[in-house]
Amino acid sequence: MAGAACAASRDDKDSKKLLVKQRTEKLLIATARLAQLLLIVMLPTEFRTMLDKIAKHFDFQQKALGLRAYRTEVLSSNIANSDTPYYKAVDFDFKDAMTRAIGESQSSMAMDKTHQTHLDGFAEQADKDFKLQYRNEVQPSIDGNTVDMDLERSAFADNALKYQSTLTFLNRRISGLSDAIKG
Repeated sequence: MAGAACAASRDDKDSKKLLVKQRTEKLLIATARLAQLLLIVMLPTEFRTMLDKIAKHFDFQQKALGLRAYRTEVLSSNIANSDTPYYKAVDFDFKDAMTRAIGESQSSMAMDKTHQTHLDGFAEQADKDFKLQYRNEVQPSIDGNTVDMDLERSAFADNALKYQSTLTFLNRRISGLSDAIKG
């Protein structure tokens, strides 16, 4: 009986040691995160402005990738619902959405209209809402579904290619900055 009590006492001590070790690891991780945050806050102003410039450098590609990923979801939904009765295919104009996205961050680039037939500048387009729109029916369907699989597949492939090219471009920019930092 004494041996069982001794074994239980060892197990209890081992579990306490493990618990202390886990808490210590969590505390060290939290301390490291706090140190990183303090380092960022305590950075001299010139380093913070440099980090802001680097963030602005990738802003356009970040927005483009986000919109491309969202368009992939929309097109995938259309393809998945190709056999659903009365499903209406939806999509959005990527160019308009991107113009609106960059217009929000570059509203200082507004252009003056000197004639009524001139195109809108960024500031005027930024007020437009980004909405999904129903696609025009290409070929009538008996069940009321407006998904054209050929159109959806080609749009999906085109979007995937553009997404991949944006990723490649972004990867090269990061590599260029990394090379510049390394010297």
